[in-house]
Amino acid sequence: MSELPLRYAHGNILFGPSGGQAALFRLETVSYPFLPRAEKERWFERLAHWLYSCESDISLWRVQRAYPAERYLADTAPLLDERHADRSRWNAYVARHAEAVRATRAFVPAVYVAVALRTDRSGPGRSLLVSADRARRRLERAFGTAGKRPVLASELRELVAAEERAYARLAGLLPAQRATTRELQWLLSRAAVRGVVEPRLDAAWQPNALLTESEEGELTYEPLATDVVRLAGAAILEEERTLLVDGEVARSYQALLTLGALPAEVAFPGPRAELLSAPLEALDFPVDAVFHARWVGNRQALARVRRRVVDSDNVYADELESSQGPSWAADDARGLARELNAYLEAEARPPLLHATLSLAVGAPTRVELERRVERLRAAYGTVALHRPHGLQPALFLDHLPRADGGGVWEYGDYLTVEQAAALMPLATHQVGTRTGVYLGTSGQGSRRPVLFDVAAASREGRPPSILLAGTLGSGKTIAAELLAVQAALRGALVVDVDPKPDHNLEGVPALEGLVEVIELSGEERFRGMLDPLRIGPPSLREDLASSVLMELLPQAPPAWETQVRKAVRDAIRAGSHSSFAVLELLAAGTHPDAREAGEALAVWADSGLARLAFATGPADAARPTRPVTSIKASALTLPSPGTPRADYTQAERLAVAVLTLVAAYALRLVSGDRSRLKLLLFDEAWFLLASSEGRRLLDRLNRLGRAENATLVLATQQLGDVGEIENLIGTRLIFGQETTAEAERALALLGLDPSDRDLVQRLRSYRRGRCLMRDLDDRIAEVQIDPADPELLAALDTTPGQRLTAEALS
Repeated sequence: MSELPLRYAHGNILFGPSGGQAALFRLETVSYPFLPRAEKERWFERLAHWLYSCESDISLWRVQRAYPAERYLADTAPLLDERHADRSRWNAYVARHAEAVRATRAFVPAVYVAVALRTDRSGPGRSLLVSADRARRRLERAFGTAGKRPVLASELRELVAAEERAYARLAGLLPAQRATTRELQWLLSRAAVRGVVEPRLDAAWQPNALLTESEEGELTYEPLATDVVRLAGAAILEEERTLLVDGEVARSYQALLTLGALPAEVAFPGPRAELLSAPLEALDFPVDAVFHARWVGNRQALARVRRRVVDSDNVYADELESSQGPSWAADDARGLARELNAYLEAEARPPLLHATLSLAVGAPTRVELERRVERLRAAYGTVALHRPHGLQPALFLDHLPRADGGGVWEYGDYLTVEQAAALMPLATHQVGTRTGVYLGTSGQGSRRPVLFDVAAASREGRPPSILLAGTLGSGKTIAAELLAVQAALRGALVVDVDPKPDHNLEGVPALEGLVEVIELSGEERFRGMLDPLRIGPPSLREDLASSVLMELLPQAPPAWETQVRKAVRDAIRAGSHSSFAVLELLAAGTHPDAREAGEALAVWADSGLARLAFATGPADAARPTRPVTSIKASALTLPSPGTPRADYTQAERLAVAVLTLVAAYALRLVSGDRSRLKLLLFDEAWFLLASSEGRRLLDRLNRLGRAENATLVLATQQLGDVGEIENLIGTRLIFGQETTAEAERALALLGLDPSDRDLVQRLRSYRRGRCLMRDLDDRIAEVQIDPADPELLAALDTTPGQRLTAEALS
């Protein structure tokens, strides 16, 4: 193999063998596919602005890192609350997740950019000397007489200052960090095992140099090249445009491909323009890309383009005089040259980038390599991918960290900064929390694990509500129950409000003995269990009691509501914890409306489910004794989602009133120990979202949730007024929608364009756990929910007949 393109590194400053220096930075990737168009255009503008202003040659690598599945068990260990959880149950649960994470064989992109450094020694007056020095060194290398110049301490100080300037310019526009020595080691080591395994890293590795003194007495650094060679110096054999690379831990078959001519005009945003992300994200195997670009200032670029204009005119004139006339290619080249000339003569005086783009794909066998190459070509569509014979080793070196801007330029072309920015190398898909429990996978090519921590919002002071919205059979209920199971196993206190009822937390094997089921009914033994004056938070008690009591009195005169609210206020002031006190105050009132309202409510106080709201027993009912409480209310007659409140039947009004009280009761159950995580799951949560009282209670739950370390999970078929609940919801998971109107509302809640017909139809097609997830950082990605355990899925599945079948099979 030829000489390695890297000689030494000081921190993130790279030194090439021929004297070039560059600073290496890591760029953060962006969850891109579901960004609104305006946001995509802002990222394009940032990239273009930096390419315009950097005034340096650059190299950009987009490389694929294997997803760190081996870290899953260690990363989930701190989530466990040892005081309230069974470690053996938790370990058994996450062990299945670890298997699922490993089975994805996922990879994630990492983006690095090297910026050539300009020091005070490289000003305009030295340009000719620098060019002559480079030419001399090329001749010395050709004849084998080149020597390695030591690095002067004064030169290193100037490079450090230049690196700071380059970093400030880059970080001012793009999310960037200085690359570490460990990252450099990984970039060097991984090339030999690309597409097969991750390299082994040496925790003690760093590039070293001998400290000496020059003849003038200045401190100098003599780099030890073996530090780099032992990482990247694998044995390489080229066979029929294929590299057989024998690394220390594996053999890799690799193919290096260069991109041919890029489309002259493509729409941005769009996959035909985003060639450094869109095709690569669509593949289920890793492909690395490198983009080398020499920054050409406007004056120099204009001179070159004007020569191209003259040349294209001459070709066109020659063909015009031929018998066949001018070809389409000659006419097109003439027009493009003039367009580029007009672009460079614009008032902004933009530069050009002399650029080359190549791809590297590896595989464990030659057959698999050829399969991957064909799929890669298909992903790039009409953009030709060349696999040049004889240049494979040189292209392999181009994919290593280097400071000289690349060595293979046979396929180079001139790009505008806008064309280069449109390649969008930062784009990927990512969603969830940095650490957490496995929830499913995202993406269309590499199915990357999605981790989610239900406690993250409360910990970070964000809205702790999680909304799951979708039609019947879309998978929202299974996903909601899955969050409850995960929270319970890590030691959380869980309250599950199940009004249909069809949840089955008590049937989950992992939760055996942890679930207490409360079947709400109108039986006398449940009297007063949900009395609003007993269970309501002090700040909401008056509103809660007044609204629930009036819910029992359909089409009541306005004067009755006045008298009821007055009696509620007087009962609270008197310290009462029973709604019967309100009835007594109404019956003893002097106003006829008060007595009439009291008589009507007295009938309800001894009727069916309404008994739940009128307490006669002790002021403090017993709390459940198990960590998971499932409140089922099979006797409720809920209205269909979306039914106007004015059209509710009396039974439906009673059902909604009871569910509002259940929500308040659930809040009471989880109040207390702030150090313990709590999770409240409300199915059919549209009843909270559809009324002003429900939204006030939801707001209270949110604010208290942050203070009490509580997370709200709201599952609903129906989305109400998006504008009114926008600020109450943190994480949103939108599953399949039945109608176009619902899909449009759901997209608006995600912050996406509801008029996008393709997105609307896509959302309506989602079923069986596929959804769009918007996380706490407003990132959006397509997610497939994965319980990772068939037994758990069978227990949670609410599909009619499905659970019975699973139980029969067992």
